[in-house]
Amino acid sequence: MGFGEPGGGGNADSISIPLTTSDGRLTSSKASAPGNVALDLRNTFSGSNSDRYLLKLRKGLSTDFLYAREDGLIYTTGGLYTGGITSTLWPTVGNAFYKGFTGTVSGYTNNALRIQAESYANAGSDGEILGADLLAVWQNAGTATTYPSMVGGRFENYMGKSSSSLMTQVGGDFRTYISAPAGATVTNQYAGYFYRQYNNVANVISSASSLYLASPCKLDANSFCAGSAAVITENYGLWIADQKGYGMLNDAAIRVDSQSGGTGAKGNVWLAGGTWNTGHHRLEDAHVFWDTSRNVLRVKDSAAGPTTDADGNAIVMGTGSDSHGVLLWGSSDSNFNTGDKVCNPATPPGGVGMTCVTTYTTGGQNKTCSNVFSTYFFALCK
Repeated sequence: MGFGEPGGGGNADSISIPLTTSDGRLTSSKASAPGNVALDLRNTFSGSNSDRYLLKLRKGLSTDFLYAREDGLIYTTGGLYTGGITSTLWPTVGNAFYKGFTGTVSGYTNNALRIQAESYANAGSDGEILGADLLAVWQNAGTATTYPSMVGGRFENYMGKSSSSLMTQVGGDFRTYISAPAGATVTNQYAGYFYRQYNNVANVISSASSLYLASPCKLDANSFCAGSAAVITENYGLWIADQKGYGMLNDAAIRVDSQSGGTGAKGNVWLAGGTWNTGHHRLEDAHVFWDTSRNVLRVKDSAAGPTTDADGNAIVMGTGSDSHGVLLWGSSDSNFNTGDKVCNPATPPGGVGMTCVTTYTTGGQNKTCSNVFSTYFFALCK
């Protein structure tokens, strides 16, 4: 049976015959062999690629349609996708459908896939504008009960061209722009947003983090992370560029909100190492670290950093002992004229936070911590 009227063989512009299969599919009995196709659409129209179409798809009289152009490009109601389809791959396991796209958009960016949506309807205060929503769901269906991981979306790129130069390589690029001419108000702007949620049932999560920065890997010949040939001049787990002080009221390179709901061991900025060689604070060339042998903080002023547990200088601290501690001095100043005020002053520059054990005059006479002095004296603090 040809195209056109039922039973005829004419060359009509459209197919108007009904589908007769039980499931509404067009099927072919063509044998499976190299070069054989189920349906081959061709035309002999003249003109440019922009007005020659092989296929038009739409529902009923809907104005939303999809054209398959003769040159392999896809045209929809929303506009032309200029990439073209160069490959169609059907994985045997895991994925429902995968397409490979290549092409050039606007003449300057090479895109594997570009998704753009505009003219959003007014959805009210609860609405969201999403450029793309990637969702992975593992429900009770299926027989598998164990997986090594579950990923909502993955961004990867591979630099595999020898004897070449690449200025910047980025696994995922997240950006926000405010381009309104004037009058726009944005309450919160985040280039990246990470969120976790749990339902109120007895599920067990061993370790949880909203952001995890994995260790880098230098592969050896056997694809293990033990290679030494790669040269990395500088390496940082997290690099924060100059924030330029743009905040009118508050500005900081890092802000941590006040933490609640826990004991003193919770909600802290925690350096799990903190010693001279397990990761500590560095302030310009000054290194502040914990001396585990003597239980004191130490400072080493050197770009190279400390080389032993006892390197640098100890920061003087209270001992909590009545038998040894820190020697300080006071004067007739009403803010520092007793031992109690010297060891733990209540006014600036206060904050010493120690406790007075006893006091002595400069001549060696012992006094109490509450004795008021009219000249210089020594205070023993713990």
